Amino acid sequence: MLQNNIRRKYTIPEHKMKETYSVHLHNETFECTPGYGIPDEKSLTVQCLEGVLKYPKCLKEGFCVIQQHEMALNHIRYNKGTMIENGQLVVFECAEGMVPLNSLEGKCERRHINYPKCISTTSCIVRSTDMLQNNIRRKYARPKDKMKEIYSVNLDNVTFECTPGYGIPDEKSLMVQCLEGVLKYPKCLKEGFCVIQQQEMALNHIRYSKGTVIENGQLVVFECAEGMVPLNSLEGKCERRHINYPKCISTSSCIVRSTEMLQNNIRWKYASPEDNMKEIYIVNLDNVTFECTPGYGIPDQKSLMVQCLDGALKYPKCLKEGFCLIQQDEMALNHIRYSKGTVIENGQPVVFECAEGMVPLNNLEGKCEKRHIHYPKCVSTSKFIFEVQRCEG
Repeated sequence: MLQNNIRRKYTIPEHKMKETYSVHLHNETFECTPGYGIPDEKSLTVQCLEGVLKYPKCLKEGFCVIQQHEMALNHIRYNKGTMIENGQLVVFECAEGMVPLNSLEGKCERRHINYPKCISTTSCIVRSTDMLQNNIRRKYARPKDKMKEIYSVNLDNVTFECTPGYGIPDEKSLMVQCLEGVLKYPKCLKEGFCVIQQQEMALNHIRYSKGTVIENGQLVVFECAEGMVPLNSLEGKCERRHINYPKCISTSSCIVRSTEMLQNNIRWKYASPEDNMKEIYIVNLDNVTFECTPGYGIPDQKSLMVQCLDGALKYPKCLKEGFCLIQQDEMALNHIRYSKGTVIENGQPVVFECAEGMVPLNNLEGKCEKRHIHYPKCVSTSKFIFEVQRCEG
């Protein structure tokens, strides 16, 4: 009786623990000693059978009874009895074909057992570490359980939501299915993320094969499409849902460079003031129209429209106002020639040559001064002698 925490029920207090005997088939009724209890009060009445009395066992108050339906629900088993003392550890086993989701150890605490769980090998475990890594949490869960690990059986769906401050391009992707033990977690990104636009890449002749979603602040290195070369750096950056896409061009295209425009005193004609010195590219056989920068001019306005020919662009040159045009009739009249162009900048000296068979009458240098050139003169050798003799006479 001491060992089983029981005593005789129907007797005076001083005889409750006193030894007695019971005849065959006679019932003996016990009660639990103070501080102990038993799940089934009826089991305290036992019968003497052929000299054997099966004593009931009372347990400390707070004892637990193993629940079969809980074990079935968690795919576990326990074959060492159904009664567990308060504070006692219980080690369960997985049912056939199952694997443990967590520790197989449970504990009886004041009539409650925290049952472990076993799952099928095709089930998925939704891990808090993976949710943290992907900035997601369980959608349909109480606030305190949103990051709690659970398991999902094969073919079941799990619905997530982004954690505050994060978003995802396609809300539908937050529902994922467990397939043969594999769960593909969606990834939420910091607000301000960018989505790679296929039409922008096509327009700029570039490509990117490492995904379609870029985090805010992340650099992206593109590649040129087949047969194209970079116009500028191939690096882009996601900044608050916007990517500055680089551009690739054909090898037969022309780049209109700001350095060349500065050097030739020109700028784009059909552009806003802030963009009229900006570098652009034009495709082969396309035209680009310039204008002279203020304070400069050009003799032939038509020459400000030029065509891109197989990657080459011949820039027009604007000159300071007051430039001069070499006049062919003036050169013929003075028997001189000049083969280095027809336009001379204001203030620029010009060195002419005598025509064939002529000699200089004076200095062969002229100068452009406010649209006027003082042309030197060449004469035949006979006239030159006459002029010299006249001077000497």
